[in-house]
Amino acid sequence: MTDDGGTANGGDNDAVLSLASTVTVVAADNDSPVNTVSAQTANEDVAKAMTGTSIADPDDSSLDSVRITVDLGTFTLADSDATYDVSSTEGVADNDVTLSGTIANINVALATITWTSATNDNTNAVFTILSDDGPNTDSDQFTVTVTAINDEPSIACTGSSPTFEEDGNAMGLFSACTVLAGGAGGDAESDDIATMVFTVTNVQDNSEVIAFDGTSIYLVAGQNGATTGTQTTEGVAYAVTGCSNTCTVTLTAATGELTLAELDAAVEAMTYSNSDQSPTIGDTRVVTITTLTDEGSSSSPHDNSATEADASTVTLTKSNDAP
Repeated sequence: MTDDGGTANGGDNDAVLSLASTVTVVAADNDSPVNTVSAQTANEDVAKAMTGTSIADPDDSSLDSVRITVDLGTFTLADSDATYDVSSTEGVADNDVTLSGTIANINVALATITWTSATNDNTNAVFTILSDDGPNTDSDQFTVTVTAINDEPSIACTGSSPTFEEDGNAMGLFSACTVLAGGAGGDAESDDIATMVFTVTNVQDNSEVIAFDGTSIYLVAGQNGATTGTQTTEGVAYAVTGCSNTCTVTLTAATGELTLAELDAAVEAMTYSNSDQSPTIGDTRVVTITTLTDEGSSSSPHDNSATEADASTVTLTKSNDAP
């Protein structure tokens, strides 16, 4: 180092210095992975493709594991080159999946999570994403808000398949019925019944009758009216159509007037009779419940109408009348 004082009179303006500095380099901290998630909505029983889930890590290109779980329902992930652990398989619906591999491949899998609710269950579901880069983890949750869907009603009965004897008593047609407003299991539905349709085949006598809810419904085209309400509180309207061979009977309830229990009781009390003194016995009469509709929405994805096939076959016999 030199100053500007000069060297006259024995001066010295030059000095040799030795200066040193030591820099210690410390290994950088490993930053945690960062999950990105977003709340979702879905309809009960309808598969929903959900987007908005991804993972980033500022200092890793791969992750040891990413575990995706859901507390209700099942899901699949988009096709990718991510590695699945031994407990799960790509493309197979599951509620617990663990991936590993590059973040890029994992994000391809997470780009579309296709989730379906538990059957007939409209409880909200919660997803948990747990990512692990080795030293650090990140855990986040998001909720799927589930909208209830009106499922079609159903009726299941045992057909009695009786034999009706001329001049005999009316014969019961069905027993052990179960009427549901929606799908079995999950969240029960309680919509009242709007309509029920049944058919009777091989109707050939004008005196054939189905008794429903305390009222005799003659199997003749154009017959219509209302039942008296023996099993139901308010009765139901009825109309008979067809009858060239098969009669179709449509029962229609006023809004809120035909409960599941009332329809159950009314169907179990249904009877067939024929007052003809020479009934046509060559063909059996098959009474079949064909359609059931509830008062819930029918706008897709809702469904309020079901095709049914509960049947009871009536065999007829003649009596030997006195001359």
